[in-house]
Amino acid sequence: MNLENRKKLFLDKISPEPNTGCWLWTAGNYRDNYGFFFLPEKKIYFAHRASYYFFKGEIPKDKIICHKCNTPECVNPQHLYAGSLSDNQNDIVKSGYHFWAKKTHCVNGHEFNKENTYVRTRKNGNINRKCKLCRKLYYQKTLL
Repeated sequence: MNLENRKKLFLDKISPEPNTGCWLWTAGNYRDNYGFFFLPEKKIYFAHRASYYFFKGEIPKDKIICHKCNTPECVNPQHLYAGSLSDNQNDIVKSGYHFWAKKTHCVNGHEFNKENTYVRTRKNGNINRKCKLCRKLYYQKTLL
């Protein structure tokens, strides 16, 4: 089967979502709602990676395919970009989907709120939330 026929087969397995612009994958899924699709040479691709390949070209070897919309089952090429693992993690944190971003309290039980939380961006671009009260208590303990 040639690439154009594969692309048509791929497009038969999507359902456009009018409110978000996402193209939702309706065929086979792996865990976490990431779809999969077979490409030539019997390679199995995640559906969003296959979409990037069909509509934008080869995937750079040092990049992963990230979702701007944070919807794992979306295969809309306009919602996809080639980025680093760090880019992907920062997108997840900024959008509130990351496990740590969903936490409402620090490990010592202090609430993450505007007054008690500071955000730190590391040299590698990763973003961390820190508890101001824990930091204050730590420095009081170590400086005395």
